[in-house]
Amino acid sequence: MAMFESKIFTFSNIYILLFLLLFGNCGSKFVSYEEGLIDLYDGATRTNKDIIVALDLPFVFCDTCHNQRSGSGYNSGKYYAAAAAVAIQDINNNKHLLSRNQLRYVWNTNHTDTHCVEKEAIKIMMGQLNMNVSGFIGFNCFCRTVSKMAGAVNLPLFSMSCQEMDLSKKTEYPTFARTTTLNRDVIYMIITMLKKFKWKKFAVMYERSHIWDAVYTALKKESENMADLQMTLIKSYEKTDSFLYYYDSLEHIFEPFLNECQRKARIVLLMLDKGKLQQFMMMASKKNMTNGDYVFIAVHPFATSETFLRNTHSLYDYVWILPWMGYHGDGNGDNSFFFGTKEEMVKAYQGLFLLMPQIPSVEGDQHKKFKDFQDRVRKGMSRPPFNSEVYNGELKDVVKSKKQAKPPPEAHQLYDAVMLYAHGLNKTLSKGYSVTNGSDIIQNILNTRHESISGSPFIVNCKADVQVLFEVRQFQFDEQKLKLDLRNIFKPERVFVFESKDNADTVDCSNANQAEENRFYLTKSDTDLEPQWLHGEPIADTPPCGFDNLKCAQDEISKGTILGLAISLTMLGVIVFVIPVFLYRNYHLKKELNLQLWKISAAELFYHDWSVSTSSLGSLTSHTGSLHYDIPTKQQFIPTAYYKGTLVAVKKINKKSVELSKNILMELKQMRDVRNENLNQFIGACVEPNNVLIITSYASRGSLQDILENNEIELDAPFILSLVYDIIKGMLYLHSTDIKSHGNLKSSNCVIDSRWVLKISDFGLNTFRSRHGSVSSFESEPINSLLWKAPELLRIDIPPTHRGTQKGDVYSFGIILQECHTREGAWGSYQDPEAIIEKVKMRHNPPFRPVVSDLISRAEGLHDVMKKCWLENPEERPYFSELRKDVEVMMKANGMRANLVENMILMLEKYSKSLEEIVDDRTASLREEKHKVEALLERMLPKSVANQLMQGREVEAELFEEVSIYFSDIVGFTSICSSITPMEVVNLLNTLYTMFDNIARDYDVYKVETIGDAYMVVSGLPIRNKKQHAKEIALMSLDILRNTKTFKIRPNQQQIKIRIGLHTGPVVAGVVGTTMPRYCLFGDTVNVAARMESTGEALRIQISEETKNTLAASSASIANEEFLVEPRGFTDVKGKGNVQTYWLVGMRENLTQHNILKRDQDSLYKHNTSSSFQRIIRDSPKNSRHKKLHVTPTGTDFSRTPPLNPPLSKEQRAKNYFKSHMLPMCKKIGKNTQVEISDYNNSETQNLIRGSHFNGSPIGVEYHKRSENAKSHDSPRPV
Repeated sequence: MAMFESKIFTFSNIYILLFLLLFGNCGSKFVSYEEGLIDLYDGATRTNKDIIVALDLPFVFCDTCHNQRSGSGYNSGKYYAAAAAVAIQDINNNKHLLSRNQLRYVWNTNHTDTHCVEKEAIKIMMGQLNMNVSGFIGFNCFCRTVSKMAGAVNLPLFSMSCQEMDLSKKTEYPTFARTTTLNRDVIYMIITMLKKFKWKKFAVMYERSHIWDAVYTALKKESENMADLQMTLIKSYEKTDSFLYYYDSLEHIFEPFLNECQRKARIVLLMLDKGKLQQFMMMASKKNMTNGDYVFIAVHPFATSETFLRNTHSLYDYVWILPWMGYHGDGNGDNSFFFGTKEEMVKAYQGLFLLMPQIPSVEGDQHKKFKDFQDRVRKGMSRPPFNSEVYNGELKDVVKSKKQAKPPPEAHQLYDAVMLYAHGLNKTLSKGYSVTNGSDIIQNILNTRHESISGSPFIVNCKADVQVLFEVRQFQFDEQKLKLDLRNIFKPERVFVFESKDNADTVDCSNANQAEENRFYLTKSDTDLEPQWLHGEPIADTPPCGFDNLKCAQDEISKGTILGLAISLTMLGVIVFVIPVFLYRNYHLKKELNLQLWKISAAELFYHDWSVSTSSLGSLTSHTGSLHYDIPTKQQFIPTAYYKGTLVAVKKINKKSVELSKNILMELKQMRDVRNENLNQFIGACVEPNNVLIITSYASRGSLQDILENNEIELDAPFILSLVYDIIKGMLYLHSTDIKSHGNLKSSNCVIDSRWVLKISDFGLNTFRSRHGSVSSFESEPINSLLWKAPELLRIDIPPTHRGTQKGDVYSFGIILQECHTREGAWGSYQDPEAIIEKVKMRHNPPFRPVVSDLISRAEGLHDVMKKCWLENPEERPYFSELRKDVEVMMKANGMRANLVENMILMLEKYSKSLEEIVDDRTASLREEKHKVEALLERMLPKSVANQLMQGREVEAELFEEVSIYFSDIVGFTSICSSITPMEVVNLLNTLYTMFDNIARDYDVYKVETIGDAYMVVSGLPIRNKKQHAKEIALMSLDILRNTKTFKIRPNQQQIKIRIGLHTGPVVAGVVGTTMPRYCLFGDTVNVAARMESTGEALRIQISEETKNTLAASSASIANEEFLVEPRGFTDVKGKGNVQTYWLVGMRENLTQHNILKRDQDSLYKHNTSSSFQRIIRDSPKNSRHKKLHVTPTGTDFSRTPPLNPPLSKEQRAKNYFKSHMLPMCKKIGKNTQVEISDYNNSETQNLIRGSHFNGSPIGVEYHKRSENAKSHDSPRPV
């Protein structure tokens, strides 16, 4: 058992000095109080042995924000913060804790005071995370927020006073623990006490604060989920004064509440703070509500062992519990009290029970340790770093020194929280885990027992909450005690104590299905007194005559008069009402029987081809598009037909005709009147000669037998419980009708509709089905059908009138449960039905029954239900009403509800997952092919146009005010074709235009088409790029021309020559045709661009005056134009006459590297459709967190850059390129980018790249040496 107190050091300074004197030479160093602090805010440095936690408390509450969440000022950190420092000192001086490490805490009043303000707490925690603290201690406001933050980074957070009930959910707050006694267990102990005395109705009065709001909300939710608890009256009030003593009156709140209690509730639950309880009880006494007719239960979860110290004479610490102790003086003087005399207050408390933590007997050394601890806290508060003056001077209105004032309960709870953290951390260190592994630290403290510094033992349960068992105390009143010294004699006596159903020393965290409200029970110890009931026994929650006394009639009329009047009225009623009603009902019944509303003509039934469309009540084939499964060969099929447009099941009766006697007509009427969601609806019957039919609703998903025997269907506990529950509900209703019993209940007669609702079929109409007008013997039934028959029915030759009994139906239900367990049919592995029936009829001991070895997971209780159902003695078998309760308990344990729609939705969600997996597998190839088609279409057409075509929309033509068009063709292409083979021509064009395509990919251009040796490119559409189109086309033209000069025709190595023409102007673009659509450009601009090419010269670029002006305009911000342009003169252009044209020669030498890179970045980030950045994102692995960029500093990316003046080395150019171009690209993509650099080994650039960071993550680098024989147009291109 882990113990919080140190085994080496005592808590008094005397013991510490004695230890130093005796063991000072043993080599261990004593750690002082001050050494536990490390102020990282002031730049303090840490050592490798330091484990640093952050201490975060509301040291001084925010006065300006009107925060009401904090309780009284007595709960602020300035009264108890030093308890954490005391605990850390004890930990550091304990050689059994934390090995050779030292625990230290961060505190700075200017930086770690949360003020109980949420944004302050978040800000403080974020700053401390940057300081790499290992955990957090404290917090008592906005605990959900800070706990989720701590859990997100897997750091432990130990609190001493967080009250929110949902903090117990470890799935949401995995690294949170607390030592406050107020947690969810309080709710379940309240419920346990209410159930103990069968109090189902109760009223609640509570204070709206963060403490009691949490308790009330949780209690209300639990009572709403429980059918046997009801809050009949709820009232609350706002806190008006948060200090220890209360002088204000709440009469305007309490009096209406008490008046309403007299009309609605006798059990009153009080969650009031301190002195408000006194005022409430005095008002109840004045209304004569403390005379035993009402019970008041006050919850006080913060009592400590100090409250009832056996050897103390100071009562000021628990003045709220002892109400006759006045606010002034010592209680021995004047008997007047703030709310009345002492005697009046004592009498007022006689109807009150106190629900509070169990208080151990604290005496001797343990009592001294606690007193020493309180002294250390008081002294520590006045010392750095806290420097609080709250324990200096005198306390107002109390004859007592502040130096003797007791620290609040938060002090020892904070101490316990730090010690609990140390014990969990100690185990984590022993495993070799990190000190920041918050989830492991929390796991280490679960299911452990400890002892508080206050002396109270406690258990840490499986939710990291302190499980403190409560007790019930009562003020035992008699006249003699009023004459004695009230201070020491009249105290609340313990009458009950709560115990946990878990082991006394541990908490069972594995039993997750156990209902939490059943974990505790109320009992008595040998020393507990009997509760004092003023009426001799516990009262009921409702008066015998009701709150309005209407249940007790006034006995004003004599018995003889009443009897005579009753007889007279009865006879008059029979004459006036009963006889006419009987006659009318008899007439109405005969009329209804004669109407024969159930009658259906065979001509009204429209059959399918029976060999194709006859469906089985035992098949899973749905006509509404549901799941399909193979039908077992042993299933029996039933025909289906359409009746009035609805698909129905048709069962043929083996009779030539039916004589409609009164019994048969009554049976048919009964069947037509039966309506229940778990009974298969009877539609009607056909009684034509040689065509006797029963028509019922069609269940599309087959029978229960089919589902159980189909191994492809996975059945879990909720699914089986839902189906079993449907059977029970259907049989309960059937047994309550005139039909009385089923007589042939079996799994094949339990059908399931399209909504997965089980319906019982094939019941009733016993006389109608018999061959000779009387019920046949079992000999006429198929032998397999008798496997579900009860033994007492098998032993008689002729069954009862209704072919069975209700207890026989229970036996049949037990056989169905056996099928649910084994899924091998009735009687499982037994194969001979005749032998089975003979053994069942014999009276074996024990009786012969199916063997069921495997239980249904999470529904193990069904096995016991099954065995009860097939007991040999019918009278010992349960009724379906009892079975319903058993199954509901199992459903509740599985989180299920009896509501049909909710369970159906739950089942559909589960089984839709398997269907989704099948659909995903079958459509995976379709998606892949679809992606291929889309990618191919996007290569043939602009992406925006391709998207419109794929969506089936018509692509409208669009006018572009200004674009630049590129035309080129091969000079002497005809003679080249005559000198090589056609296949070589194709290879030539493919190689050449592939090179052109690779070059064009680096620019903001769109390739329109290639026709023969002609190559057409445009810039400025389909995405407009302002004036950049001419610059993009010009740069691409120079790049193409430069690479063409080195291109050779194979096999004769003849140099190829091309002409290039550029023109700028407006065009209209659109898609032409529906078969093999093409994206075409129209307008005079296209013609002029083609003329610029055709009138040009080999290996030269001819541009129009419009293109030349556009290029100049795009360079307006630079002193000199970027491009070298030479006038050619006037050229005769067809259709235009003589026009001025120019030669585009190249780029100016003084064009800086910065301007080239600026163009690259503008193109990269502004024009997303064709930019390299978009291609990087598109080509990166779809499911990879790491993205790779391929950079070729010596490839075409720099080859197109003219030499600089002064010239830069290759290394410097690569360095500038990476800093200005690639690094911004990496930042665009995100974290974990990997840069791959080819043909580069310069160490300076490598170091530059390795040292680069963005978004807090370094850039990974890979280097690859390019082949020396690689050509410029064959080299890898930068993406």
